[in-house]
Amino acid sequence: MGITKNDGHDCSFGVLISKATGRETNPNTSAAEYHRYRHNIIEKISTGCIELDNLFRGGIETKAVTQFYGDSGSGKTQICHSLATIVSQDKSKGGVDSKCIYIDTEGSFRPERVSEIAKARGFNSDLALENI
Repeated sequence: MGITKNDGHDCSFGVLISKATGRETNPNTSAAEYHRYRHNIIEKISTGCIELDNLFRGGIETKAVTQFYGDSGSGKTQICHSLATIVSQDKSKGGVDSKCIYIDTEGSFRPERVSEIAKARGFNSDLALENI
């Protein structure tokens, strides 16, 4: 299943995945090949909390969609703001020196909160905001 936009760009899932991961999808890939790929490509982003990093076996995986759910006020937005802030940092600070996609389905994303978190952690808040 996929979508082709009116401008002629192929938006099929296989094309989107290969663009996001930089890897062509192949339905004949063995589990062993996929395991090697993941071992070499996937990095972990620190949550900023040792207990959560341990729970996620070292942090949140890159090149993946991670969904947080729970009751109102349980900290979902806070952890997402924190992760979005950490992503752009170098590895010594728990990041991966990259960018992130923040999908906000409830309108709760607050750039000013990201800036506050970045400053509190000693990060460059402009860099954090530019990489979301």
